[in-house]
Amino acid sequence: MVSTHFIVILLAIWASQACAYPFTKSYAQSLDNFISKRDLVPVVSENSGVISLTVPSDHVLGKAGMKDFDFFTFNAFDKTSEILNMFAQAVDENSHGDALYFYELVAYSGCVQHIVLDQQADFFNDITKYVESSNGQLTYDLLSMSSTNDKLREFYAKMSKFHATAQWS
Repeated sequence: MVSTHFIVILLAIWASQACAYPFTKSYAQSLDNFISKRDLVPVVSENSGVISLTVPSDHVLGKAGMKDFDFFTFNAFDKTSEILNMFAQAVDENSHGDALYFYELVAYSGCVQHIVLDQQADFFNDITKYVESSNGQLTYDLLSMSSTNDKLREFYAKMSKFHATAQWS
C-alpha cells in the first residue's frame, strides 16, 4: 500500500558501489549547515541516477502547489538523495517549514548557494507562490511554527510580517 504522507522513489544507476557523499551529521546539524552555507562540500560525486520526488495531493504541501518532479543527475546523486531523505523525514514529522526548504534544495540538486533566506531571493518568491495558492492551508505562521531551525523560523515569521505590513524587519 502506498503511504498517504509521502512517496519517495529513487531509481538509481550507480557508477560506483559506495556513496561518495555520506552524511554523518544529525538532521538538525545538516539543516543548519545548509542554511548557514557551512556545508559547501562539492556536489560533484562519482554517482549518477534519477531523483524522483512525489508530493501527495492530499498533504498540506501538495495543496500548496508543490509539484512532483524527476530529473537525472550526472554528478549530484549522493548529496541530493540524502537531502531527499531529509525532506521525507520533515514531511513525516510535519515539519512543513523544513520540508519546503528541502524541497527547494532538492530541486537545485543540493546547491545551497541557490537557496537564500532573503526578501529578494527566488526562494522568497517561491514560498509566496506556494502560500498564496494553498487556499489558506499553508501559511507563513505554519511554516515558522513547524520548522525545527531557528533561522528558518525567523525567516518565515519575517515573511508573515512583510506580507501583512509590507515592511521587512
